[in-house]
Amino acid sequence: PYTDRLKELIQKNVIIIALGNSFEIFGQKIDDLEALGIFNYTSQRDFSKHHLSRFLGRFEDMELIGFKSKFSDVSHIDEPFMEVKKGFGCSDDPKHEGIRHHNFYGTYLIGPIFIMNPLFYQYILKKLDYQKAIPYLDDALKAYHNRLDEFINNDSLFK
Repeated sequence: PYTDRLKELIQKNVIIIALGNSFEIFGQKIDDLEALGIFNYTSQRDFSKHHLSRFLGRFEDMELIGFKSKFSDVSHIDEPFMEVKKGFGCSDDPKHEGIRHHNFYGTYLIGPIFIMNPLFYQYILKKLDYQKAIPYLDDALKAYHNRLDEFINNDSLFK
């Protein structure tokens, strides 16, 4: 019953962030079950294959880091969220991860996405016209750059 409202909000550029496998429900199908049908992609679950990994991707002018945990393969994503630098992308498109349409962001990355990616957090807050100072931003940026350096320079983290 909320599909039309979600479509309307997405078209009006309302920010929606769907992490982990939650973004699958916005596609056409999950296995043989009908999903919301807002986007063209489909998801196929396989509980015998659990994928857990680190991830490094590029979104616009920033690097995003995080962890992925999934049992599904997604195919037919028309508008990818980010380019894969290290780790695994979507099943039929290993060079891209997730979906972005207007201000809808769907990704298999799991939290804490904002704490691990303070630049992305700032990006979202700017879209929300948030004017206040972000507490502990300097510490968050320092931790982000340390982790980013580790992700970039340590390939063994991705095996």
